[in-house]
Amino acid sequence: MSCSWMSLFNCGSPRSKPPKEEIALTPPKTGLKLLSAGADPTLDIVAVHGLGGHRDKSWTTVGGVNWLRDFLPSDLPNARVYAWGHNASNHEKSDQPGGPSMQSISERLILDLWEERELSDAHHRPIIFIAHSLGGTIVKSALLYSDSCQSEPAYHRTIRTSTHGIFFMGTPELDSRMVGLESYLNHHATEPEKQTDSYKEAHWLLTKLREYSLISEDFQTVYAYEMLKTPKLATTESPTTGSPGRVLQVSPRTQKPPINTYTISIDADHSNMIKFETPDDEAYIEIRDYLKRMAQDSQPESDSDSSEGLGEGLGLSFN
Repeated sequence: MSCSWMSLFNCGSPRSKPPKEEIALTPPKTGLKLLSAGADPTLDIVAVHGLGGHRDKSWTTVGGVNWLRDFLPSDLPNARVYAWGHNASNHEKSDQPGGPSMQSISERLILDLWEERELSDAHHRPIIFIAHSLGGTIVKSALLYSDSCQSEPAYHRTIRTSTHGIFFMGTPELDSRMVGLESYLNHHATEPEKQTDSYKEAHWLLTKLREYSLISEDFQTVYAYEMLKTPKLATTESPTTGSPGRVLQVSPRTQKPPINTYTISIDADHSNMIKFETPDDEAYIEIRDYLKRMAQDSQPESDSDSSEGLGEGLGLSFN
């Protein structure tokens, strides 16, 4: 039986059910897309979609509303808003199977961001990532790569040092997957199994989760969870659980969140948790307010006047 840890992220039925999962039928748009240039920008917001997603469609309702483009510019006028696309859904067809391909995708995110910020000489402008599902794993891996750039190319490290906050939307927290991955690797430790793409993928993911835990408290973090289950597109066995399944629901952890971390729940399924029809949507309002809090906290005290446009006196705090 084919099995891949990425089956954890292979899910989704869009809100209001667009025709035949249009995301999967449209070739992904890769790289950065500027959605809002911001007025005298003091912050970069970068959205990263999940497995099999699309740079635009993943964040867009069936009615054509993209909250990153249509709502955020009004609520955070000093922020440059980007969507970043990748082709992780095709990684198993790559000539670099498994982990190395995912690693190269993560490094591409850092390179694309650095090149964009180089154009406007904005290497030290604070960054907030919004990552959905597998996009969260890509962001974690990307920040680890950036953190490792102590020498050549040392300039890539500015992405990690500029990152202030991260929204993980439908991305399981660290310890919720580590036990399952460790169990999977222990039960598939024969030499032939170690050569399979699935084993290499699981080993790559476990390594990244362990490494990310060492830097995670440096960022303000919000984990958002869906409340509704989503039918999976496949019933393949997942190394994260060791058994096949037909539904996915990323549930909140029961333990106290790590320092600098907050959790919220969204009354939607895995795909629809990142789609909002109106700026009055309760989930959007909660996300917006935490984005404003992060944005405000990211600004130097001397920039207090300019930070007023990013959110003032919200009464929100991180652990």
